[in-house]
Amino acid sequence: MPSHTALPWRPDRSYVDKVTAIDQLPESESPEAKEFGHRMLGVVNDAAIALLLSIGHQTGLFDRMASLASATSTEIASAAGLDERYVREWLGGMVCAAIIDYDSTTHTYHLPAHHASALTRAGGPDNVAKMAQYIALLGEVEQRIVGCFRNGGGLPYDAFPRFHALRAEESREVVDAALITTILPLIALLVAMHAGLAFGCWPVLALGVPAGALTVRTFIIQHDCGHRSFCRARRANDYLGRFCSLLTLTP
Repeated sequence: MPSHTALPWRPDRSYVDKVTAIDQLPESESPEAKEFGHRMLGVVNDAAIALLLSIGHQTGLFDRMASLASATSTEIASAAGLDERYVREWLGGMVCAAIIDYDSTTHTYHLPAHHASALTRAGGPDNVAKMAQYIALLGEVEQRIVGCFRNGGGLPYDAFPRFHALRAEESREVVDAALITTILPLIALLVAMHAGLAFGCWPVLALGVPAGALTVRTFIIQHDCGHRSFCRARRANDYLGRFCSLLTLTP
C-alpha cells in the first residue's frame, strides 16, 4: 500500500513553526477563535493547492500520470517533457495535499483513478484542475484590483490576458455539452409541444415544465455569447447567441 507518512521532502523548522503557530494560541483564546484560525489556515493552504492544480493542468502532468503506472519523478518528468527538479517539487505538494499517492519503498508516485476523473482532460466538464486556472488568473491582476479599491474605476476584459484563452478551452467541451444537453432537447420539446396541441392542453402543459427549465439554460448560454465569452471566436458567439434568442424570444 502507498505510504503517506514518508514524504519525498521534509519542510524546514521555520516552515513548521509557521504552519503550527495556530496550535500555539494562548489558552485565553476561545475555542471559536481557534476554530476560525484553523479555518483561515485551511483557506490559505487550499489556495496554494489550487495553484498547483493549475500548474498540473497546464503542464499536462495530470494527463501523463493518468496514463502511467506508479513512476519516479524522473520517469514522470521524462514522459511529460519537463524539468525533473520542478516536477519533483510539484509532486511533493500534491502528496501533501493527498491528491497523489507516494510509495516510500519504491520512491514512486501514482495518480489514483478516482482522482484522475476530476483532474484530467479526459474528465471533460468535470475537470476541476482546469477551473483552478481562474485562481491564478485573478492573482495576475490582484494589485490592479487593489488599486481600484483605493482609486475607484474598474478593469476591462483586456486586463485579464488569459481569460479568453481559458474560456475557449472550456467552450470546446461546454459548447458540445450545451448542444447535447440543452439546445437540441429544447428544440425537440418545442416540436413535441406543437404536436401535442392536437391532443389538448394537458400534454403541452406537461412538456412546458422541462421546456421552461431548458429555456432558462439556453438564456444563460445566450447571455455568455452576448459577452463574447462562450466561444473563442467573436462570430461564433454572435451566431450562437442569435440562434438562442430565437428559442428564448429574447433579443
